[in-house]
Amino acid sequence: MPHESPADIAVLDAAIAQQITPFADTVERLDEIPGIGPIAAQVIIPEIGLDMSRFPTAKHLASWARFAPGVKKSAGKKKGRGATGPGNSYLARVLGEAAVTAGHTDTFLGERYRRIARRRGNKKAAVAVGFRRRGPCVRPHRPRCRPWWRRPSATRRR
Repeated sequence: MPHESPADIAVLDAAIAQQITPFADTVERLDEIPGIGPIAAQVIIPEIGLDMSRFPTAKHLASWARFAPGVKKSAGKKKGRGATGPGNSYLARVLGEAAVTAGHTDTFLGERYRRIARRRGNKKAAVAVGFRRRGPCVRPHRPRCRPWWRRPSATRRR
């Protein structure tokens, strides 16, 4: 895409905006989650869809997105290449970027990311934050999720 002109990109952005207009309320709900902005929401909605009946739980969704941690051990030795297996790599990439972005915020997700990154590294922290905490609220058909990602001290009155 290095040969794309700004005019071509503007045309594509306008087409995406037109296609995502019916899902504006879902984009707004996803935008409330730290690390997920309007652009990430515009990727998440088409990749997952609105029919969540095929995902019984958030863990099934994360596994389908290739964002579930894969651990294969036998006799105390790790097996495999460390990848999380086949799945939707576009969605996994967006969730990973959102987890890293949330790691730079002053929220529960940011604290969790930094705590895990200190011990285990940035990549494992991104998977842990993206898999454990985002799955339940990324499912667009759900009513508003309670804001568990905010720090308790930020929401408590003194």
